[in-house]
Amino acid sequence: MMTWPELRRALSWNEAEQSFERDNEPFKKTVSELCFPLVEYQSDNDTFRLAHLTVQEFLCRGVPEPTSSQGLAPLFVKEADAQIELAAITLASVADPQVSRRCDVDLETSPLLAYATKNWCYHFCQSPWDEKLGNRFLEFVACSERRYTWILRWLVLEERAFALQQVVKIQRLVQQRLTKCGREHVSGIVLLKDTQRALFHLDKILVNTPSPSSLRNGIRRSISNFERLMCVRDLAREYKLAGGVEEGVKMFESALREADTLGEDVTPGSCWLLNSLGILYDQQGRTEASRMTQLRALKIQETWLPENSLDIALTRNELGRIARHLGRFDDAESLHRNALATLGRSSLAGDLQVVWTKNALARAVLKQNRPDEALVLHQQALATERDRLGNDHPHTLWTLSDIARCYQAQGNLKSAIAFQCDLVERSQRTLGPDCLDTLWAKNSLGRFYELHVELEKAHGLHDDALRGQTVQLGSGHPHTVWSRQALAGLDKRIKNRDD
Repeated sequence: MMTWPELRRALSWNEAEQSFERDNEPFKKTVSELCFPLVEYQSDNDTFRLAHLTVQEFLCRGVPEPTSSQGLAPLFVKEADAQIELAAITLASVADPQVSRRCDVDLETSPLLAYATKNWCYHFCQSPWDEKLGNRFLEFVACSERRYTWILRWLVLEERAFALQQVVKIQRLVQQRLTKCGREHVSGIVLLKDTQRALFHLDKILVNTPSPSSLRNGIRRSISNFERLMCVRDLAREYKLAGGVEEGVKMFESALREADTLGEDVTPGSCWLLNSLGILYDQQGRTEASRMTQLRALKIQETWLPENSLDIALTRNELGRIARHLGRFDDAESLHRNALATLGRSSLAGDLQVVWTKNALARAVLKQNRPDEALVLHQQALATERDRLGNDHPHTLWTLSDIARCYQAQGNLKSAIAFQCDLVERSQRTLGPDCLDTLWAKNSLGRFYELHVELEKAHGLHDDALRGQTVQLGSGHPHTVWSRQALAGLDKRIKNRDD
């Protein structure tokens, strides 16, 4: 489905000149009459859509034989050709000098920009390698300002919560594509730093007052500190896997120095930088430094913000996580319950910040050997995540893993295996079979099979995980070492059993 402004802009594309030409823009009535009945126009939201999904299958089946349907031949298109053209059109949209370094763009004058921002890399990855298109892609990403402006615009336009996973996933796909084609590309750590710069600039951008067109494209005026920290949390994990946490720490420490406007402290509005730095310290294993950083943020917030502030609840949740990492499970539970009470007073029963708090509280409860209570909290969180994020969102998948652990703690291994199997299947389909989260999910499932004395199944899962982790992380990474040790232990158990 496309809005009429989007479609009109796309149809003005001159493939020979690789540019949009206003003189090529068609009339709405002409498009409607020529495409009927395969394409329908909906006047209530000014959109065109295929009459049925089978229309796409019909049109993309390939050019028919000359002896049959010869008059219809121009209507058919090969999927590969369509992806190349879509990649060229969307890349030209984001690379336009008028918009490539600006986030505050009027979507009425750049109607394809919202779609192109979120889909140009996808079309590039789906199309066969084209040298000219590849060179234009590399020219665009050679500029760091264009890269982080694109990411920033995606975060602002994305109507779904927690867009960073999609950003990282598509960047990873592009890197794999360029590697296969023997082309140099921007390193993973550099791309993560681009994402971090985009987060810094959220405070500085000015988004136009939404027009009906921009509202249809999902533009949002602001992103909460909770969403920002969820992005930072995912960013910290990616930094750790890439071996670049120190780079992220340096950038946040620098940003804090720039934001220091109250003598020796930062403003409440900049406390998300302290929260973020604390998260990265935690990933470095500097747990006490993380705790002190979060306490500094809490002191500022409690001085300047009302008691029911969502940002105060956010910082208390961070302190709760740290307390759990330090083994102080009672303190962790108390901090998460305090945050949950604040969120409850704010009438945010279905809010994702409440969901995150329930999951964090459940983990603290499980650490105190209360799996029944933890399971109820995770199940409540899962119901909301499925409704708000979908069944295959990474956060939904993580909650499935939490639920599996609760069943294991209850001694219900059959249910634990069932939930973990579902998680592995969804993770392979959504994140990819080589995603590190998928590989670790296989490790967890293998561990459940070990406990259920299904040793061959466990061995196969740990072996799959080890091969993937060795390629992506190296033989000395803790995940790789864990998988190798798990396999060695299984080999001994299988040998002893067979003897």
